Amino acid sequence: MDVCLILCFFLLTVMIVLLVELQKHPCPKKIKSEFRVWKTLQPSPTVKNIDDYCRNIRAIQRIRFSEEAEDIIGKPDFRVPNHKIRLNLCIATVRELTGKQEAPLREIFKAIERVGRLCPNWVGPELRLQYKNQPENESLTISMEPIIGSKGELHLFYLDSDNRELWLCTDSFDPNWDDPSSQYYCDGAYAGWYCSGKFVFVLHNK
Repeated sequence: MDVCLILCFFLLTVMIVLLVELQKHPCPKKIKSEFRVWKTLQPSPTVKNIDDYCRNIRAIQRIRFSEEAEDIIGKPDFRVPNHKIRLNLCIATVRELTGKQEAPLREIFKAIERVGRLCPNWVGPELRLQYKNQPENESLTISMEPIIGSKGELHLFYLDSDNRELWLCTDSFDPNWDDPSSQYYCDGAYAGWYCSGKFVFVLHNK
């Protein structure tokens, strides 16, 4: 009898913990079928080269960027935008894109490509300069082709708002994340984008 009571108490505790976690991270129940434009982004006319991005970020008191973000801005794969371009950006959670509680990056990107496309990498620093009213504790990952940093890791830009400071940072992961034969294959361990994680992507024009 004592064993049964202990088991029941354990199961009840587990259920309570799960319910609390679900309340902390509410998720929609299915894949979102329609996405709307969140913001139209056009490159700043004052940005003509890579150095301009770093200079403009440093010039704004509230804006900070991590060493990794500054590092990949200086890499050859980073492209300065054409000033005539206009992008319709959208924000969606992992759950809205995939319908799952957690999904690997490749699956998130495939879901994005069904309704839009990945961002050009300049969207990271450009959006950081323009999105000055970002809510506290909001984190936005930029969907983009990863850039290899100086330490050999791949990076995605993300925007964060913390303690009244606006940050341009990066998520980093192993270069072999998409190789099934690698021990670093990102099919579970690093696939940890939870359902409430937000991605920015370019929405198809209708």
